[in-house]
Amino acid sequence: MKLFSAIVEILFPPSFSKQDLTSIPSAPEPAEEGVFALFDYHHSKGKRLIYDLKRREERVLSKHIASLMAEHLAEYLADQGMFGCFVAPVIVPLPLSRKSHKTRGFNQNNLMARHLAHLVGGTYEPGLLIKTKETKKQALIKSRRERYLNVKGSMRVSDDRIHLVRNRDVILVDDLVTSGATIGEAKRALEKAGARNIIAVTVGH
Repeated sequence: MKLFSAIVEILFPPSFSKQDLTSIPSAPEPAEEGVFALFDYHHSKGKRLIYDLKRREERVLSKHIASLMAEHLAEYLADQGMFGCFVAPVIVPLPLSRKSHKTRGFNQNNLMARHLAHLVGGTYEPGLLIKTKETKKQALIKSRRERYLNVKGSMRVSDDRIHLVRNRDVILVDDLVTSGATIGEAKRALEKAGARNIIAVTVGH
């Protein structure tokens, strides 16, 4: 499997190597509790990284990032594990709108979440969280209040997947957190479905 991965990386080199990623400044700590971010989105390399993840199906790069996410969460998960929390978490990628998914043909969050689940001993559950309505792009909305209103009521847990999160700990995976509105809405939907503890990890902030 390692040989296959090495061949894929040679034939389809990622836009950022593991070494390249170490040169991107760390993200400032998000204001929202339970949200962890890797890289500073306001740095030029951080912006390009997010752009590439959204526009290219970066399978190798997604694997590198998932590895860094696991390292970033390691201490927190170890501490929580002492209390029986996040021992076998449900890993949930943030969903895209139908329009975005149709345009891109993939969800970058799925790629990272699948690898992260393997690394932290979790269960990968794509499609568990679904978008219930189309929303404007958050990046185009300047007002914090308008961002929250834009995503309000825009997600829910699929009816046939509710049993998978009830009384379970969840790790959300997203590419970017800015105001925290989107992740906040995802948490609300998961809490309504009965999830126990919820944290989120993102590539940029």
